Amino acid sequence: QLLTVDSSPRGTARRSAGLRRKRNERRHQFAGRAMKRGGEAAAAHAKSRNALPNAKSVLAAARAAGLPVIHVQYVVERGATGLKLNTGLFQAVKDVKGLVRGTWGAAPVKGFEPRRGELVVEKMRMNAFHGTNLAVLLDGLGADTIVAMGGWTNLSVEHTCRHAADAGFRQVVVTDATWTLSEEWQQAAMDYALSMVAEQATAAEVVAALRRRTRPKRS
Repeated sequence: QLLTVDSSPRGTARRSAGLRRKRNERRHQFAGRAMKRGGEAAAAHAKSRNALPNAKSVLAAARAAGLPVIHVQYVVERGATGLKLNTGLFQAVKDVKGLVRGTWGAAPVKGFEPRRGELVVEKMRMNAFHGTNLAVLLDGLGADTIVAMGGWTNLSVEHTCRHAADAGFRQVVVTDATWTLSEEWQQAAMDYALSMVAEQATAAEVVAALRRRTRPKRS
């Protein structure tokens, strides 16, 4: 039995477009809810993984080894002026007002403030390369390897690493110096996309490798 309500191509296209809009609206709403509760959830996840102390140990070792350090910060202007709200994720950034220049939400985490001579890249999308000068800086530094760590493993870290892989960089993601909303989301990013585009190492492993670079040679 075949029941047709509107068999015209135009009618089918209208129904398909309507279904896509509804699905997209639900996805945007989910992303928005996730981001609005994300601050507390991300902080709890980072604490459960000891992520900040681990990241500090890697940062200290990189500085001691004399490696260039680039701080990537998500910053929007008041009212999120210029932020394209094409997804629930970016709509939530505007709604929560958590990453506004000059406010607590856009400031570096205590202990991770850039030092004199360290570079800062400001972004307004998940990918740290998109619309920024990161690629130019890395090229000028002669970099061929990126050690990535920080927040939002399945968003910022993953998107940036995907781009960096296409750009030809070797990458090492510090597994226990990254965090997101939950361990489920963390492992989804690590086990799938990031396992294909980057090497993975613990903070202790990265620190040990960096310390070997700084050991004086025996005469």
